[in-house]
Amino acid sequence: MLATLSTLGAVTREAFVLLKRDKVFLPSLLFGVGVIILANLASDWSVAEFDKILFDVGYFGFQLIGIAGAIFWGIKSITDSRQQGSLEVQLAAPVTRTVWLLGKFLGLALVLVLLWALLLAIWWLLMLLNHFGSMTAPQVGAFAYMLIGWLVVAAVATLFASCTGQAVAMFATAAAVLVGMASSLVASTLSPETAAPMRTAVRLVARAWDLQQFNLVSRAVDGSWPDRGELLVRGGYGGVLVLILITLSCLIFARRDVNP
Repeated sequence: MLATLSTLGAVTREAFVLLKRDKVFLPSLLFGVGVIILANLASDWSVAEFDKILFDVGYFGFQLIGIAGAIFWGIKSITDSRQQGSLEVQLAAPVTRTVWLLGKFLGLALVLVLLWALLLAIWWLLMLLNHFGSMTAPQVGAFAYMLIGWLVVAAVATLFASCTGQAVAMFATAAAVLVGMASSLVASTLSPETAAPMRTAVRLVARAWDLQQFNLVSRAVDGSWPDRGELLVRGGYGGVLVLILITLSCLIFARRDVNP
C-alpha cells in the first residue's frame, strides 16, 4: 500500500512539474491578468451594474482559461507520453496503468488549482488597489465552484484521452463540455409540442450532465446565494462526476492498447 502511494505521488509530481513548465501555463496566466484588467475597465462603463459587469466579465474569462487548460493539458499529458515513448518505459517499471493514469489526473488537478489560486489572488489584489473593496464570501465561493467545474472537465479530458487519439479526444471533450453547458438551458426551454420521448431524453441528460451547476456567479452578485444544503449537493455532484469519470478512465485504460 505504501509503495503504491509512493509511486502515485511520484507520477503526480512528475505530471505537475511537466504541466507547470509547459509553454501554455505562463500565457494562460498572462491572459488571465488581461481578463482581470478588462473586467475592471468594463466595470467603469456602468455605475448601476458595477458588480455584475465586473464579475460577469471576469468569470467568463476565467472559465475560458480554465476549461481550455483542462482540455488541452488533460489530453496533452497523456498523448505526449504515448508519442515520446515514456509511457511504455514507466509501465515497464512497477507502475500499474491505474496508478499512472490517476497520477496524471492528480498532477493536472494540482496545476489547475495553482492557476486558479494565482488568478484569484491577482483578481483580489487589483480589486483592493482600485478601491473596489474585498471579495465577499459568496463571490469567493462562486470562483471555488468554478474550479470544481474545471476539475470535472479535466476528468472528461482524461477519459477520452485514455481511449482515443489526440484529435478525437479534443473533439469529444469539447462536445461533451458544450452539451453540459447547454443541457439545463435546453431542458428548461422545451415546448409542450416537443415529443414526449425527446423531452424525457433531454431532461435525463440535463439531470445527469449539467455543468451549469457550478456557475454561481450571478447568485453571488445579486444576493441569492444558495444555502449550505444546496451548496453541498452541488459540490457532491461535482465530486461524484469526477469519481465516475476517472473510474471509467482507469477501467478502459487498463484493458486497451496503450497506443489506440
